[in-house]
Amino acid sequence: MPDNLENLPTNKNKVSENEMKTANYLFKDNTSDSLKTQITSNFKEVAVAGVLFFLISMSLVNNLINKYVKLDNEYVMLLVKTFIFMILFLLAKTFFIKI
Repeated sequence: MPDNLENLPTNKNKVSENEMKTANYLFKDNTSDSLKTQITSNFKEVAVAGVLFFLISMSLVNNLINKYVKLDNEYVMLLVKTFIFMILFLLAKTFFIKI
């Protein structure tokens, strides 16, 4: 049989401000964020992905890749550009987008 909550021993000390901040940080309620905050925080990632996609889609990038690695197959080129996009997006998200 489980213990009744009223019978369990408790600490009557007041919680310090530091402990309260830590508890609020660890157990924050995401529903309290406003819709505007959620949209703007997600928009950063989408904007960075769009800019990276635009830059990688340019023919200049194709020429640059073909200068160092001769790729005749368009699917291999697409695969190489996908890996470049993934690496750049990971770097951007890790170092530049602080969410």
